[in-house]
Amino acid sequence: MRRVWLSGLVGVMAVLWSAGASAGLFQTFIFEDFNTDPTARGVVFNDNAAWISASGHGRLTPESGNQKGSIIFPTTFSSQSVDYIAKVYIQNTTGSPADGVTTAILDQSLGTSASAFAVGLDLFIPNTTGGAKHIGVPYDTWQNSGEPAVPNSSVLYNMGGGANRINTTGQLTSLIDNAANVNVRGYTTSVQIRGDDDTGQAAVASWYGNVEADRGGSPAFLQPLTQGTVPSYATFDARLGFGARTGGSDEYAAIDDVGAVVRDQAAIGSLPVAHQQDFSAWSGAWVLNGDATVAGGQLSLARPSGPTGAGSAFLSGQLTSPTFALGFDFTILPGASSTEEGFTVCFAGSPSALGGGGGSGGCGYTGILGNSFAIAFDLAPELPGGTAGDRSPVIRLLQNGTAVDAANSLVYYDLPDLIDSGLYHADVYFDQGLLAVYLSSESGSVSDTLVLAGQLADFTFSPGTLGFTGGSASEALEIRIDNVLLQGEFNTEVIPEPASLALLGLGLAALARRRRKH
Repeated sequence: MRRVWLSGLVGVMAVLWSAGASAGLFQTFIFEDFNTDPTARGVVFNDNAAWISASGHGRLTPESGNQKGSIIFPTTFSSQSVDYIAKVYIQNTTGSPADGVTTAILDQSLGTSASAFAVGLDLFIPNTTGGAKHIGVPYDTWQNSGEPAVPNSSVLYNMGGGANRINTTGQLTSLIDNAANVNVRGYTTSVQIRGDDDTGQAAVASWYGNVEADRGGSPAFLQPLTQGTVPSYATFDARLGFGARTGGSDEYAAIDDVGAVVRDQAAIGSLPVAHQQDFSAWSGAWVLNGDATVAGGQLSLARPSGPTGAGSAFLSGQLTSPTFALGFDFTILPGASSTEEGFTVCFAGSPSALGGGGGSGGCGYTGILGNSFAIAFDLAPELPGGTAGDRSPVIRLLQNGTAVDAANSLVYYDLPDLIDSGLYHADVYFDQGLLAVYLSSESGSVSDTLVLAGQLADFTFSPGTLGFTGGSASEALEIRIDNVLLQGEFNTEVIPEPASLALLGLGLAALARRRRKH
């Protein structure tokens, strides 16, 4: 399939190529996994909210009636183009849920203390005195008069003229655990805000999915949830916040793995083009390993003839700077029997790197040691407390050869149904150990949607190569990559492997001996 779909990177590069470089690819990058005390990083817990150190999450409300709480992040950023992602947990064992959780960007003038916020019918809204602005997406578990059936989501906003709600959204299919299932279940939520001062409007979209679908949750895949247009929009300086209340019912609410990203499009556009490849004409710049092949104008990472396989493809040159942007298209064709394993975007020390796969659950990455990391698109993961049954795909951040199917990945979130033979596009942004991944689909199920924000642990950059690994544990599962665009500082000279260097040394020695004889 020949298609050129190189996403926003090409457009940005063309428009902003002359712009000066900035300090990094992100104007704002927030990541909080709550594994250590977040108050040391300025995160504020108000009212009944608390950091739960034992399980490593931020609690908004305990499972008790008439509670409220908010968690506010200290970093300020422009409201104009921001994306944020988190896991939201709501647990209720009484069978009478109320009231829910709201995510929001909040006018920085409100500050971070509890007195700045009023918790009312819309769960968590800033005090509207002084024209303070906010844009939020609630996960509502209690139906008030004039609201859609619950659980539902909508758009909350105040542009200085009072609080408003847009009820033009789809209903959530599932959100909470009742008595039948008391395990705390997590839902990925991803929110996108695009404001335009010229038109005076802001487009708000959100997606959600169950990150632990093997526990019987729904939806099994990340799917569109909220779409709305905020009128009378004007850009404001904002903070990220989460809030919840329980009303008269018992509802435990918590958040985890919170990430927020504001990309610096000028800095991204100023990165030099290191490599561009559509695979219609084979390029010797790539080193193929294992079952990786180029056929039909595309890179195939897993064995299309089955039953199992693993392959990798790496650029033979080296990234020489810890900042890059990578865009690529991919399609996953389902196997005849199962859909296990998947693929990774991998940074490694050697272009011949290939890890576990072909039924081991490694996606071709597990075991690639050294200063490596991978973004794994894992099609059938084994999640904490899960089973090998109904499992939905997740995106994981892994480091130093960590097993893909392990619970100790740095962070993971839910993904859409990638095994639908559809065309997807991914944009990966890496800057000094910070990583953000955006996903778009030809079907429109995701559109420049933030699906991963994370940070590598104790990462020290040294030059290495970039590429893809893949694994298949099912008959004829095929992973195809196309239209690769890499931007960053890159040494295009082929770096010989140690064995090749040894052979080269022997050859030079032989040549020297021949010259001495003559």
